[in-house]
Amino acid sequence: IRYKFLKPVNVIRYDQLNLKERKQSESSLKVTNEIEDYVRSGDEQRLKQVIDCVLDEISTGDCTIEYCNNVLMDVLSSFKNAIKGMGYSSSQLFGYDIQQHFHRIEHIGEFKLWMDDLIRIVMFKINEKRQNIDQEMKLKIMQFIENNICNQISLEAVAYHVSVSPNYLSKLFKQI
Repeated sequence: IRYKFLKPVNVIRYDQLNLKERKQSESSLKVTNEIEDYVRSGDEQRLKQVIDCVLDEISTGDCTIEYCNNVLMDVLSSFKNAIKGMGYSSSQLFGYDIQQHFHRIEHIGEFKLWMDDLIRIVMFKINEKRQNIDQEMKLKIMQFIENNICNQISLEAVAYHVSVSPNYLSKLFKQI
């Protein structure tokens, strides 16, 4: 990432960097946690909003290029950790390692477009996986009920059989 894409002014004074405030800020940790949560929940809109806020902050703030680079790497690492926690690898989803590709990004606008593409791909996969899991779950539920039709069946027994909470199973029943 080059300075000219972050700040139109060529010279930034050291006192403008607010390094103490940035080091003491917990907002970076909060943002990385939010990114992971929104990826896992499949909330594309909020995920994009959080990333856009981060990009706005570093592109309009007085930051060193190292700080900007570290923030963007934190965003990307959180994103990668979330997809890894869901059983995917970046190579599997995108055909390449996203952290290696990050180093080829030339400016913040390119980073934003690239992240939007990554988010779109991940959200598609999440929705696809959820639909498959829901279908499998429905089949297991219906099979359990058919196999135990002569027995007394409770919501808790079916939930235990398919390894979900009774509340979640109740929501699934409404869909069946």
